[in-house]
Amino acid sequence: MTKFQMKNLIIAFLVIFFAACKDKNSSKEEVAPDYSTEFVGEYVTQTVNGGNSTSQNWVVTRLDKNLLNIIYTVDYTLRDQGLEVKRKFVYTLKNVKAIDKLNFTISEDANYTDDGFDKVRNVQGNGLKITDANGNIKIGVTFRFSDIDGTNVSNSDYLEFKKK
Repeated sequence: MTKFQMKNLIIAFLVIFFAACKDKNSSKEEVAPDYSTEFVGEYVTQTVNGGNSTSQNWVVTRLDKNLLNIIYTVDYTLRDQGLEVKRKFVYTLKNVKAIDKLNFTISEDANYTDDGFDKVRNVQGNGLKITDANGNIKIGVTFRFSDIDGTNVSNSDYLEFKKK
């Protein structure tokens, strides 16, 4: 074998070696972690403002990788001048995205029932998972609700849902 052929053989070997190394590294795709399981469970909160109160419940389940389903029930009790009115809303949030192990975002047109009548509202919010000094798990969130056409906008106060 001549010196020229030997040089070409070494170059060809190096090209094949580097190509094989490149293929091996490119086939290893990084798998994004699934954070949805971090939020699964049942959560509750209650608010009181004068004679008015709410009892709110979340049932959070995993739909898919980083995708949650929340059944959000709000029982309202409104009292004024001796009159008591009770209402119940049940929202089905099917597209809640887990961003990381502490945060999720809600941005969807959600079906809900208003005392048995089916309706749709836009629901927006960002949730933050908190663990307090006693080890209790909570989710803090502020909601923005609006009708589909963007009217009748209301914002909730900051709420902390405690895990049962």
